[in-house]
Amino acid sequence: MKHFSVTFIVILVVVVNTVSSQMTPEHAKFIGEVNKCKTESGATDEEVEDLYNRIIPTTKSAKCFNACVMEKTQILQGGKFVPDNLNKIVEMDKTNLKGKDGKTLVEAMNDINAECKDIVDSDKCEFAAKLRSCLNAAARKREYCPNVF
Repeated sequence: MKHFSVTFIVILVVVVNTVSSQMTPEHAKFIGEVNKCKTESGATDEEVEDLYNRIIPTTKSAKCFNACVMEKTQILQGGKFVPDNLNKIVEMDKTNLKGKDGKTLVEAMNDINAECKDIVDSDKCEFAAKLRSCLNAAARKREYCPNVF
C-alpha cells in the first residue's frame, strides 16, 4: 500500500481537474506541500491515508504530518489556531452537513471553533492533534458525522 494515499490524492485532484479544467498551479503546489509534509514528518503511507480518512493521529509522525498540513493550509500560523482559515476550508465543502439543531456545518463553525480556542501545547504536533480531536468532539456533540475534521 506504499504511496497509496499520496498517489490517491494526486489522482483525485488530477481527475477532478481534468474534468473541470487543467490542474491549477495552486493544486500542484498543495500536492507538493503534502509530499514535503510526509517526508519531513516521516509519516508512513498508512498514516497519510489515515489522515485522509479523518482518523485522529496517534503516532508522533502522524501528529507531525497533521500539524504540517494544518500549517500549509494556514489553519495553524505561528503556533496558533486561525479559525477563519479553517472556516474558509469548510466553506469549500458543498455537502451541507446538518447537525441536530438544523444548522449546516458552515453555520456551526464559529461555535465549534469557540470550544477549541483555548487548546494549547508547546509541541506543535501535539497541539495540532489536540486541536483536531477537540474540533471533532465539538462537531460530534452537534451530531455531525464522526470525525468531520
